[in-house]
Amino acid sequence: STGEEDSIWGTPFSRGRGEADKGQYDGGECHSILAGSGAASLCRVDALNDIGLFDEWFFAYYEDVDISFRARLAGWRVRYAPEAIVYHHIGATSEKLGDFRLQHMHKNFPVVFIKNMPAGLFFTYGWRVLGVFGFKMLQLVKKLKLILLIKLLFKIIIHLPKAFRQRHRIQRNRRVDPSYIDGFLHQAPPPTQSGLIKITTKLPVK
Repeated sequence: STGEEDSIWGTPFSRGRGEADKGQYDGGECHSILAGSGAASLCRVDALNDIGLFDEWFFAYYEDVDISFRARLAGWRVRYAPEAIVYHHIGATSEKLGDFRLQHMHKNFPVVFIKNMPAGLFFTYGWRVLGVFGFKMLQLVKKLKLILLIKLLFKIIIHLPKAFRQRHRIQRNRRVDPSYIDGFLHQAPPPTQSGLIKITTKLPVK
């Protein structure tokens, strides 16, 4: 991973994951990223004092995107250092915990969007995020993971009031124009999500 990115479909992903390192992200134009990877990030104390710490509700998955998104909104920079090397076995723990990964990824990505997306972009892209969430819930139904579905829906619904209160504070602290954030968003879903790509390519981008 060379950092975390997001899309207009509300689906964050790791930039470069699974690619061979051929220096394709070493150029200066690649150093500015939306978010740092949680397993390999350094944060300035001044920034954390300004935006707050990790959101404990996320627990795992997309908590790094959330805190970096808040930093970007507050005017802080997030940079990728190509000379840094960190070894991290992705999923080494979560793969042993059954549906742990699915539960946290599915419940967390819409909350990242709710908390952080500026108002204009929130209404422009919100229907896409809602559609992706519905698609993922349908996948759980097809896999007969009904208990997981009920559990994560319950957690999201219960958390919504707090998420919107957090959104109010975050947006009040915003120091950048929405167009600045829009420039970081990809038009397509993550390259690894082939099912979403097939569906979204049939829909208008704007």
